[in-house]
Order: sequence, then structure tokens, then C-alpha cells
Amino acid sequence: TAGSCQWVLGLVGQIESDGDRSTVLVAAGDALQWNPGCVRQALALTREIDSDGDKARTLVNFLQYHGLPDDFASAFFQAAASIDSDGDHSMVLRRVIALDSLSDTVVDAVLQDSRAISSDGDHASVLMAAARRGLLRSEKLRAAYRASADGIDSDGDREAALRALERS
Repeated sequence: TAGSCQWVLGLVGQIESDGDRSTVLVAAGDALQWNPGCVRQALALTREIDSDGDKARTLVNFLQYHGLPDDFASAFFQAAASIDSDGDHSMVLRRVIALDSLSDTVVDAVLQDSRAISSDGDHASVLMAAARRGLLRSEKLRAAYRASADGIDSDGDREAALRALERS
């Protein structure tokens, strides 16, 4: 129930171990009936996890159970943006890209969030995944893609990303 969800998430906030916090959030995603308040609270608790691997695992689990409705995109991407590891960060964004029926709002958020990835290869991999999935459905999204690609320092990675845009 919603009350159970609030109770469990209240306890999660007291867990100091990143692995244990992640494990409880992952289990809660399967066991509890979520309401919008619980989802936002769970994503805020995920953002507080220091371990990038545990944070990424929790966010990927969230995607498996909930997808990514527009209502939760802001809270989700705040948590994703707090991942310092470029590999973990790009993996989470590629998992978002792999979801079915993404709205333009979510695709735009992925493109904006990809700019925070400093590894040129990881950054380009996110962009190319979006292009290959055919998610660049509007000129606004294509412009956001190009703006993100402009932040890639490596000529080869930037060129690969721009070629993927041309093919999409």
C-alpha cells in the first residue's frame, strides 16, 4: 500500500550502507505498490547513494519495473546526473534509450544529461544509441543531439556521433 511504501522508504533513508540501501530500493521496486510520491522519494533516496555502481543498479531496476513516464523524468535524471562514473552514467542512459515508447521529453532529457559525461567514447555511445533507435523525431531533438555532440572533444568520436545522426 502507499502507507507501506512510505514506511519502507522512511527506513531506507536511515540506511548508511550504499549496497544495503540499493538492495532495499531494488526489492521495494518489486514488492511495493508505488504511488507518485513514493517514486519521487525513492529516486531522491537513490540520488543520495554514493556508490556509482549501486546507484546505477538501482536506477536500471527502476526502469525495468516502471519504464520512464514523463512524470518521473525530472527526478530520474537528477539521480542519473549524480553518477560520477562515466561508464555507469552512460550505461544508465543507454538503458533509458532502450525502453519502448519514449516521449520526446525523455529523449531530450537523455540528450541534455549526456553532456555531463566527460568520456568522449561514453558520451558518443549514448548519442549513437539514440540515433540508431530512431529517437530523433523532431528538429528540436536533432538540434539537441548536435549540441551534445559538439561537446565531444575527440574528433573521431564526435564524427562518429554526427554520422549516426545523418543515418537516422
